[in-house]
Amino acid sequence: MGITDLLCRALQHKSLDIVSAMYLVSTTKSLLVTLREEGFDHLFVYVQSIYTQYGIEIPDMNSLYKSATGHSCQQKDSMTICQHYHFDIFNSAIDFQQEELHSRFSDEAVELLTLTSALDPKDNFRSFKAEDIYKLAEKFYPGDFSEQELHYLRNQLEHYKLDVIHHTSFQNMTTINELCHRLIETNKVQHYNLIDRLIQLVLTLPVSTATAERSFSSMKLIKTALRNKMEEEFLADSMLINIERELVEDIESDSIIDEFYSMKNQSTVFCSFDFLNMIFMLFLAANLRRADLIAKQRARDDAVMALEFIKDIHDMMVSKMYTLPLHMSKVSSSANKMAGRITHEKNGISPEFIHGEVFDV
Repeated sequence: MGITDLLCRALQHKSLDIVSAMYLVSTTKSLLVTLREEGFDHLFVYVQSIYTQYGIEIPDMNSLYKSATGHSCQQKDSMTICQHYHFDIFNSAIDFQQEELHSRFSDEAVELLTLTSALDPKDNFRSFKAEDIYKLAEKFYPGDFSEQELHYLRNQLEHYKLDVIHHTSFQNMTTINELCHRLIETNKVQHYNLIDRLIQLVLTLPVSTATAERSFSSMKLIKTALRNKMEEEFLADSMLINIERELVEDIESDSIIDEFYSMKNQSTVFCSFDFLNMIFMLFLAANLRRADLIAKQRARDDAVMALEFIKDIHDMMVSKMYTLPLHMSKVSSSANKMAGRITHEKNGISPEFIHGEVFDV
């Protein structure tokens, strides 16, 4: 549906502001309610225009709706076709969307997002409310703030309201992330350390699981069956380069080699494991896809060779079983020979296949 498409696309972004997510969730819920109440008539008129445009016969929507096999015992009392499409299909689809939004963004989560909006610096801190910020720390982060720190937090908020909000360096900001950086740049973080701690806690809230899903997808690409002994640290570095591939897109392998070669103190460079690890990670990001293709091609070739080998053995055995004569009369007389062969095989001697001695077990 077009109403939820904007929210779905926004939740896929890596750096999504939690306040923006709250606004999108609230607007999506409101639009779904409006669509449920008023949208069916507009949809019905649009469908009628499509029917008329292509010459399709429009059924009588006021006639009784017949479900299942049409027997009277299976029919609903006096339900028309229009009511069936309106309530059983249209409203049910919207109710399903609303239930999904309520399950993913519960009342507690919405309250958390609402209290978080008090930290939003948009429109010169228009949404700032000291009581909401204090309630946010007290209700949702009791383990991160002691009772004494909560008391200090209230005092810091009073100074913050008169100092930061009206400071020229903190004007024209749009996200909480910018506010966090600006507090560090102006060295006000040392005076409002508790507010800065609360801002950092808010910025770590996972609005969606898009980043986690990307991590699992990268792990499937990197840790394959051919790399099953990869250590945890090496895997984490490889996944980091693969997930944040935009940061190393413009870095070429030749420039890394030239930079490494031009460094004067080669002994220091060779002793720096971190530098070597960084170089290897960049090479890995550049050649990861090519290595996967080569490995898959090799595995495919090995599988084909193994199948051909098995097929050759099978054809050889079938040819020996069906082309050579079977001497069933020699079964009893060759029992001792068979026991002798087993003895030889135990001693490390593998006898050759003797023509005509094929036994049915």
